Amino acid sequence: MGSKPRSVGRAILTLEKIRELNPHMPSATALIFLYVASKPGIQVRELEDLTGMTNSATSRHVLVLTERGDVARGQPGLGVVEQFPDYDDLRIKRLRLTAKGEALADSIEKINSLK
Repeated sequence: MGSKPRSVGRAILTLEKIRELNPHMPSATALIFLYVASKPGIQVRELEDLTGMTNSATSRHVLVLTERGDVARGQPGLGVVEQFPDYDDLRIKRLRLTAKGEALADSIEKINSLK
């Protein structure tokens, strides 16, 4: 049938790289990571709109990506995303990558720059 289109191959390599953190990671968690990597300072509400997930589902995926993890479900944190307050409105929590998350994003950038 021929070889896979390069973009599909890079998408597979990207998901494999993210899943090195946790081989059982749901694709929705990987998607949340990619949105945070591409939009530093994004709010959980924006992630809900982009993914179509509920607030509780989005929050669970975000928790797994933080250092804290989803304690209620016994899922350890991956430490690649952190929450920080919006300095104009302290009620709002924003998301950004940690140093570990930046390193992962850099690896993904290298994959996607392959020709």
